[in-house]
Amino acid sequence: MLAEQRCLICHSAQLIAQQHKDAAAWEKTIAQMEKWGVALTPAEHDSLKSYLVRALGPRASGGAAKDPPAHP
Repeated sequence: MLAEQRCLICHSAQLIAQQHKDAAAWEKTIAQMEKWGVALTPAEHDSLKSYLVRALGPRASGGAAKDPPAHP
């Protein structure tokens, strides 16, 4: 999985999973990580952002936490 290959090198899964950012915030985070050296192709960038928004997007108010969906 791309997130495991690129993100977990420096960050714990718990740190990432607690974020619950929207698309704009995940875009900003991924762009910052690229500035700091993570290598992503444009397609990987888009795929990673889509996954993070789906799996760790903003929580629905009043809803129970759910398991993140599997990454394609």
